[in-house]
Amino acid sequence: MGFLSNRREAKRRQEAAERYLAAILRPADADDVRWLSEIAGSSDETVRRELSFAVRAIALIVAERDALDDRTAADVAHAIEA
Repeated sequence: MGFLSNRREAKRRQEAAERYLAAILRPADADDVRWLSEIAGSSDETVRRELSFAVRAIALIVAERDALDDRTAADVAHAIEA
């Protein structure tokens, strides 16, 4: 691959990672938070934080599993850090 092809591929991967990130960073559904708060006996804020951590961890696992190469999961991890 030439330089321009590599740049286009990197840009495509970055855009895909950003779309994936936008989907996993959506706020938790209020009904889910309320339900989990009742079951866990925790505050809504605690439940939102824990759900956020769980969704991010699962998203990285899925990205690694679905990756055709190691860069896809790395792109998602870098996007999450930002």
